[in-house]
Amino acid sequence: MNKFTQLYTQLLVEFSEPIIQKLITKFSEVDEQTVRLYLDEFEKYKTELEKKDPFQYANFEELEQAVDKVKGDKPRDRSNIKIDVQKDDIVAEDDNVVIYRGDSQDKCILYGQGYTFCISRRGSGNMYSSYRGGKESTFYFIFFKKKPKEDNDHIMVLDHTRNGYEWTFANNNTQKVNGGWDEIVSKYRELAPFKDVLVNKKLDNVEKKEMKTINDFINNPSVIEFTKMDFNMRSRVLMMSINLSDDMFKILSKDLINEFLSTGPNLTQFQISSLNDKQKDWYLRNRNIHLDELADSIDYKFNELDLKLDKFEKYHTRDYNEAYKRVQSYERTLDLAGLKFLIKLPDNIPNNLDANLNCAGCGLMSLNGAPDKVEGYFNCSDNPNLTSLKGAPSSVGRDFNCSGNPNLTSLEGAPSSVGEDFYCSHNNLTSLEGAPSSVGGDFDCSYNNLTSLVGAPSSVGGGFNCRENNLTSLVGAPSSVGGIFNCSYNNLTSLVGAPSSSKSFICYNNNLTSLKGAPISVGGNFYCNANNLTSLEGIPAHIGRDLSFEHQKNGKEFTEEEIQAAMADSKRKQANSMLKENRKFTQLELLENLRDWFAPQVDKKGKKFRGWVNCKTGGPCGRSDTSKGSYPACRATKAECNKIKGRMYKKKGPKRVSWEKRKKKSS
Repeated sequence: MNKFTQLYTQLLVEFSEPIIQKLITKFSEVDEQTVRLYLDEFEKYKTELEKKDPFQYANFEELEQAVDKVKGDKPRDRSNIKIDVQKDDIVAEDDNVVIYRGDSQDKCILYGQGYTFCISRRGSGNMYSSYRGGKESTFYFIFFKKKPKEDNDHIMVLDHTRNGYEWTFANNNTQKVNGGWDEIVSKYRELAPFKDVLVNKKLDNVEKKEMKTINDFINNPSVIEFTKMDFNMRSRVLMMSINLSDDMFKILSKDLINEFLSTGPNLTQFQISSLNDKQKDWYLRNRNIHLDELADSIDYKFNELDLKLDKFEKYHTRDYNEAYKRVQSYERTLDLAGLKFLIKLPDNIPNNLDANLNCAGCGLMSLNGAPDKVEGYFNCSDNPNLTSLKGAPSSVGRDFNCSGNPNLTSLEGAPSSVGEDFYCSHNNLTSLEGAPSSVGGDFDCSYNNLTSLVGAPSSVGGGFNCRENNLTSLVGAPSSVGGIFNCSYNNLTSLVGAPSSSKSFICYNNNLTSLKGAPISVGGNFYCNANNLTSLEGIPAHIGRDLSFEHQKNGKEFTEEEIQAAMADSKRKQANSMLKENRKFTQLELLENLRDWFAPQVDKKGKKFRGWVNCKTGGPCGRSDTSKGSYPACRATKAECNKIKGRMYKKKGPKRVSWEKRKKKSS
């Protein structure tokens, strides 16, 4: 046990934690650690002091000088206190900044002294090992020389994790840097030269071995294995915010109990009854620290609902059954989002949860403990340690979201029933095996490593998004898609396997040479830009809105006449297919045909019009003034006009004219 922890433990004997907190507030001009150390000294020399109550001192300087005087020390000038810096930890320095590397717990304590960073806490409650093992955190303490200390951003702790950057400033408010390095240098140009030194440090072999030991224990806790661990390894395990069995709790030393309590864990009735009042104060104080860091946690919302943490005996166990009843009137969401120290779901979440369950952005290693049925949405996105969906609910009434989990490679264990949207984008999925057979809303599997759509739902009520994968085929895609179908930015050479219809269809940035396999009908837009098209064979017979084939890579650009002719050909093929099947047009298909029949045409001046085309002028059929111009020769489309070139001027009046070429009589 280090010196600070020893002093703190002694201090608990003399002052209750609420009293200490009041004194820390009173002497807010100095850091918490210094206040605690001097309160310990104050208690030792209290009998020799004139003022025997620390609240009698006007400010900290008065208390400090009084204690130093009876100790025989000279009063110190606090402005001259300096950090004992290790030179090799200064990774960069210029006129604007000095940057220290915090690659151990001791260094983070050293360079963060005077602040309330959780990685700079002395003794119990330090989160360095937890962050380092959980997301490969690499910390840099950046001091801006030209910023006054009154500015919140005079210091930045930059955490370069395996997934990007997070930053924390003097007020200990940690946030993800969503814009990455570009956002950092746009706000702090002083850091622009130092990108190459602010790097993420991978776990070394020793750290990997330790993490394996910890993870093995967490996944399969054993009293025997816990007994075999030395003090340091037990401490590392306890800092992962696990729940301990009573048998494990019994063998903890007093120091390790304080370590355990500092994480704000769930406690059993036996463990609570084993604590003295000062240990309860210590536990509650640290639970409040975690709640300050995780303002949207379920406990924080209890506080807003006047569930006071000082009612320790009644609410200490975080009874989520009781919690749900209290939160139900608040927003019907069991919200665990952002609990980074939560590596396992609580055991007592109701098995049938008539609410939403949000466990996004935690440290979950598995979904064991999740309800079997969730009436609302279930969100387990952004859990970097999650490798499997086993344990997930079998039924979700609304959305299911497992996006942003870089170590998730499979959907095995996913719900078999999802009422609305299913999000599994931005993972490392190599297969869709395990996905539900049908989804009521959207299905988004974009930004993965998929090479096949086999396993995808057969029916999707909303849109289907599989862009930004490694697909070479659409075989396995849903046969029915109610919304937009997006398969852009893949390696497709064919559209065979695409749904027969969709609201809009997007297949740009592939390697297509033709449109064989495209939907027969597209209600909205059809975008097939940036491919290698040499033919429009297979183009949909019906396209409700915009159509685009621009910027072909190595293919050809298509004229309006070629596109119209290709669509007319597709319509004929569709009609012939229906005749062969002896199938009648549905009312919807008849309406689509009429809409396409009278779709906007474009005259020679670029003006749009609807209806039949006057083949003589290229404009609308008919004349505004019947006394002017030649009698129109009308056909349904420009493509039909091309078939009667040279013969259209036979039409000189209302009399019916045959456009068929006459065969020459044989002599």
